[in-house]
Amino acid sequence: MRFIILILFWPLLTQAAPPDSLIRAGSIIIGGFHYNYREIFSKEDGITKTFELYRGNNKILSHILYNEEADCDSRGLELGDFNTNDSTVTFYSYWAWVGGCCSPPYGARKQVYRVSSNGVLHLTESAIYLQRYTYAISTMNKDEAQQFIAKVEKEYNAAFVLGKQADDLIVEVKQRFVKTIAKETKGWERNRFGYRR
Repeated sequence: MRFIILILFWPLLTQAAPPDSLIRAGSIIIGGFHYNYREIFSKEDGITKTFELYRGNNKILSHILYNEEADCDSRGLELGDFNTNDSTVTFYSYWAWVGGCCSPPYGARKQVYRVSSNGVLHLTESAIYLQRYTYAISTMNKDEAQQFIAKVEKEYNAAFVLGKQADDLIVEVKQRFVKTIAKETKGWERNRFGYRR
């Protein structure tokens, strides 16, 4: 009897563990030009899924589609998406966090790239609002706020927006991720640090 059970379950027992990274490749057309892409899934530092866009063998840009990081008292989530039409590709990013005082950021970003007549992508529109933990820009002194904005604009390749522009950006980007945000943040509970989602 043991021998029969072993034979039945041998394929399950001998399967290799899932790989730490997977790559899916394909192609898209933007403005009549063909571009190759790769979606790379990795479990090396948390869980990350990255979209890379190529023209020939040259990587043009990369965009995070999913990133989850966690430590003993916090969890950070980054969601990404993109949309193409006849002449542009638009990238969206959304960040949320729950837990500790050193949590990742909260915010949203939108970048629009237009294809030129020779197939080169040019950034024509960009906006980002980002805050670390509960430190909104409005709570910083002028010098600290200027330094933070300059750092974010350089790191994320987008123009920092405030006030109504920031509110509108967050609403627009969150609408793209309504179901995913609900799924990924289910069970997030407010603690002494809180959460932003």
